[in-house]
Amino acid sequence: MLRSWSRSTVAAGATALVLSLPLACWAPVEPETGQDAGTPDTGPATWHFENPKPFWYTLYGVWGSSKDDVWAVGSGVLHWDGHTWSADDSPALSGQRFRSVWGSSANDVWAVGLDGAIVHWNGLDWGHVRDAANQWLTSAWGSSADDVWAVGFEAARDEPCDSYSGPTSLILHWDGLSWSERPSGLPGRLRSVWGSAANDVWAVGYTSTIKNCVNTDLVGLVLHWNGTEWASVELGDLAIAPEAIWGTSSNDVWLIDTAGSAIHWNGAAWAYSPSTGHTMDIWGASASDIWTVGLSVYHWDGRAWTTGYFQHPDFFGVWGSASNDVWAVGTTGAIAHWDGADWSTMGEGFDVNDAWSIAADDAWAVGDDGIRRWNGAAWTCSEGSAATSNLSGVWASSPGDAWAVGAAGTVAHWDGAVWTTVPSGTSENLYRVRGRASDDVWALGAKGTVLHWDGSSWSPSIGATTTGLSQIIPVAKDEAWALAQQAVLHWNGQSWSPVSPALPIQARGMWAASRSDVWAVGHLGAIFHFDGSAWSEVPSGTRHDLRGIAGRAANDVWAVGGSFLDGEADVLHWDGKSWVRVEIPFDEPLRSVSPGPDGDVWVVGYLGSALFHLR
Repeated sequence: MLRSWSRSTVAAGATALVLSLPLACWAPVEPETGQDAGTPDTGPATWHFENPKPFWYTLYGVWGSSKDDVWAVGSGVLHWDGHTWSADDSPALSGQRFRSVWGSSANDVWAVGLDGAIVHWNGLDWGHVRDAANQWLTSAWGSSADDVWAVGFEAARDEPCDSYSGPTSLILHWDGLSWSERPSGLPGRLRSVWGSAANDVWAVGYTSTIKNCVNTDLVGLVLHWNGTEWASVELGDLAIAPEAIWGTSSNDVWLIDTAGSAIHWNGAAWAYSPSTGHTMDIWGASASDIWTVGLSVYHWDGRAWTTGYFQHPDFFGVWGSASNDVWAVGTTGAIAHWDGADWSTMGEGFDVNDAWSIAADDAWAVGDDGIRRWNGAAWTCSEGSAATSNLSGVWASSPGDAWAVGAAGTVAHWDGAVWTTVPSGTSENLYRVRGRASDDVWALGAKGTVLHWDGSSWSPSIGATTTGLSQIIPVAKDEAWALAQQAVLHWNGQSWSPVSPALPIQARGMWAASRSDVWAVGHLGAIFHFDGSAWSEVPSGTRHDLRGIAGRAANDVWAVGGSFLDGEADVLHWDGKSWVRVEIPFDEPLRSVSPGPDGDVWVVGYLGSALFHLR
C-alpha cells in the first residue's frame, strides 16, 4: 500500500479561520503537490484524496507526556508542540494504520495498529518494531517503560461468511527487551487496555454470534491481570459490550460501550451508571472530571453525565494533561480541544452520501450539507433555488442534466446553470436516483416508493413491496432492478415483481449488468451473484460489511465497504474471474462507488471521505 501526502502543519490560531467557512460550502481545494487529477497516473500511487481538511486521515488515539507534547495517531501520525499540529513523515510510519498511542515519557512512546503494527518513538525518530498479518492491535497501555501491554484480536480474511467463526482475542507484552504474545485462549475482540499498577491491569472487549452472515448477540469480554496471570471476569447481569476502559485507581474503574452503557467498578462490584450516548473512548482528570467521546460527548462531574458540547461529534479518542487541557480526535482529521471552559475544533468534513462521475474532470457528490461538483482540480459548491441539504442520491446523464434526491421527497434538477426543485409527488424520503438517459430516470425510497421520470414529469411506479428501497439499477427500457434488503425486485417494462429465489442475505448494495448477471453485497463481506436462475456466494476476501457495488461491464465491477471498529476501508474489484482487494490509504467504511466512463472511480463514505482514482 502506498500513501502519499506532504508534511502539513496547522497552528492553533488557524481554528478560527477554518470555522469561519460555511459548513454548507467548501472552499475550492487544489490537488496535493505532485498529483494532477486530470492526468492518469501510470505509477503505483493511483488514489488521490480530495478533501479540504488540513489532515484527511481519521485519528483513533491520542496521548501526551505534557500539554506541549501530544501525539495523535491513525492512518498518519500528528504531533502537537504546544502551538502547532504537524504531520510526521518518518519512514517507519509509511503505510501504517494505527489505533492507539501510549508512552512512559517524552522519549518512550509506542503506537500500535492494524496488521500487528508496533512502532516506537525514542525522542528523535520513529522506528519499526513488528508487524503480523491478520492481527489488529487496538489499544496500548503500560505501567512503566519495561511493562507495556497491547491488545486486539486475530481474524482470517478469506473464510466464507456462513462458516466464519469470528476473531480470537490477542494480548502482547513488552518487558523492556522484546514483545511476546500472551495467548488468552478466548474468542472475541479486545478493544481497550488500562491499569492502575503492574499487578492490576484490565483488558476489555466483546464476543459475538454470527447468524446469516451478521454479527449478533454481543457479549462483554473482561479480563484482569493480577501480576501473574490473566483471568476472565464475569459481569453477571450487566449487559455491556465494552469499547473502552479507564480509571483513577484500582477501586474507581469505568467501562463504556457504543450502545451508551456505562458501568463502574468500586473495587468490589460492577454497577450501572446513568447511561451515556454512543461513545468510543474515556479519559478523566479525576474521579469527578471524566470525558467520554464518540457520536456523543459526555462529561461526568461525580454525580451525573451531561452533554450538548457538539452538534455532530464523531470522535474515537480522548486524552488530557489536566482538567483544562483535553484533546479529542476522530474522523477525517477531526481534532477538538477543551480549555476548561469551551471546546474548539479545527472544522468538520462533508458527509458524502453518494457520487456520480460523468468524466474524469466532471463529477457530482451530495450529502447532508449540500451538493459539490468536481472540475478535475477542485470541489466547488453548487447552489441554486433548489433544496440542497439532506440529499442521499445523485445521477447525471451529461454535464447539463443531473438529478439529486433526498429527504421528504426532495427532487432537484441541474440544467447546466442552476439547481431547481422539481415536484416529485411524494413526501417520503428518497434514497437513490439512477437513469439510462435524460428521459428514463428512476428514484426510490421509503415505504416502497418508486418514481420514474419520462422527460417531462415524475410519476409513481407501483412496486411489489412496502419496504424501504435502497438501490435501483436501470439496465434497459424494459429492465431495471431494485433492492429492499433481502428482497430483489425486477422491472419488465410494465410492472415490478419479486425475484425468485429470494436473496439469502440482507443486502446493502446491488448492481446488475443483465438479467443473468446481478450482484448483491452485505454483512461480513458477503457477495452473492445471480445467474438468472439461482444465487451463489462468491468469496470476497474480507470480513467487513460491504455497502456499495457498481460496475461498467460484466468484467469490471467495484464493491466497497469497511469497518469503523477495525478502522478499515475495503475496495474490491471483479475482473470477470475473481474479486481482488485493492489497497487504499484510508481507514473508514465506504458507502458508495461510482466508476466513471473514462476509467476513473469515485469511492465515497462518511464525513468527508471522498477519494479519487485514475488508472
